[in-house]
Amino acid sequence: MNASRLLEIVERMRATEAHGGLQNLLVNSVMSSLQNLVSSPNSPQWQTSLRDGLTQLSDAQTAATKSLGPEDRKAFAELRGAEFLLNDLAEMVDGVVQANAATLQVAANELAPFIQRRADFLTGLDALSRHLRELGLEEPPLEAGEAELGIRLPRTVFSNSLDGLQQELKTINRIIRAVSEAVSGSPDTAEVRRISTSDPLFTLGLPLATILAIGKLVTWGLGVWKQVEDIRLVRAQTRKLDIENSAALAEMYEKAIEKKVNGLVEAKVREMLGVRYEEAGRAQEQRTDLTQVLGILLDQLQKGITIEVRLGPPPPEQADGEREDEQGRVRKANYAELAEVRQKLLFPTFSDEPLKFLAKPANDDAAQGTSEDTGD
Repeated sequence: MNASRLLEIVERMRATEAHGGLQNLLVNSVMSSLQNLVSSPNSPQWQTSLRDGLTQLSDAQTAATKSLGPEDRKAFAELRGAEFLLNDLAEMVDGVVQANAATLQVAANELAPFIQRRADFLTGLDALSRHLRELGLEEPPLEAGEAELGIRLPRTVFSNSLDGLQQELKTINRIIRAVSEAVSGSPDTAEVRRISTSDPLFTLGLPLATILAIGKLVTWGLGVWKQVEDIRLVRAQTRKLDIENSAALAEMYEKAIEKKVNGLVEAKVREMLGVRYEEAGRAQEQRTDLTQVLGILLDQLQKGITIEVRLGPPPPEQADGEREDEQGRVRKANYAELAEVRQKLLFPTFSDEPLKFLAKPANDDAAQGTSEDTGD
């Protein structure tokens, strides 16, 4: 994580806290009610106040973290913020109170150090943000309704080889251009906005519709791999039975996987091209290209490449009496759908067994530095 990326995550953590006003609710609503309940343990007023405070805290935290994507949550955890921002605060407090229902002062004493540590953590975020900004590391914010696509390449994918990295970037560019042409009729050129380390994260500027299409395609790919892994699990369980003709059964499962994946790829290409699927000319070229690209995408996912989506503020609402054009309506719909797709970009660890029948990018061996570059 480089300094600019660090500042971005710190700002997102600060915004999450500010959105929910979580520390204020924790101190001035929940803990205040608990302290009053310590003094008057049988008071219905303070029992109700504590319950209402916990409900408010839970609702505020849910609303504040709702828009966070999987990569945001991972970054929060890396910076040790999960305990203070992602873990269910109301549930934690309620658990301590219930465990010490007969001795509420013990509960208050147990919670006080956590609340202080949380306050210190938030103070540290504020100071870190200020210092990073003073060093001129602030990134320009996204405009309302805009998005960026982040693609992370684990170093194991290209074996720390410049040739391998070049090949992976060519492959990613091929996927982007094929998908964007299917969406808009012409391939988009991705703008490289930022590159972060240590596993390189390439943040790209692309039209909102293209980012949405790529996000949906990746979630499709994750679903395909889920089905593959499910079949492999049954295959592994069958092997444990040590029955006759196990080799034939293993081959049967491999053929079942190939048939399943090829069918899913064909159906997805048909969906992407729509009525153009049966057309001649360029549509047929796209059909062939997309079939290969979807196979390449599945292969890339198995190797550990992940993507994330960075969203700007929602598109602005129209003023009273002002009509919204079709482009504006489409943009709002794409933004809302992308916000949902972003939450589904959860990348599991796949098995080390690739699908050998999938299309591979040209010069795929370059990722291991074992073949010569074939050129463009």
